[in-house]
Amino acid sequence: MALAKGYEVLRRGWPDFCLVKGEEVIFVEVKSLEHGGDSPAARLTPDQVRMCKVLQRMGMLVYIAVDGNLNDLCDLDDYLEEVKPQGIRKVG
Repeated sequence: MALAKGYEVLRRGWPDFCLVKGEEVIFVEVKSLEHGGDSPAARLTPDQVRMCKVLQRMGMLVYIAVDGNLNDLCDLDDYLEEVKPQGIRKVG
């Protein structure tokens, strides 16, 4: 029924962590810059970008934890400016 009504089903690309503190919810995707910004480990996949943008449109906070450091979160849009994903169409 949902597909017939035009809903897109997103199964992939969910952030690695969902942090909850009271009513505050933050989604965090972990990426590694150990081998530089051009390495596959540093880039978000098209599915990840799509999911993160959908979450942002819903008012959710989405951050990147570089090298797994949850104490130093990078804004998603700032990260995408620094580490240009390859083959990703503009979403949002």
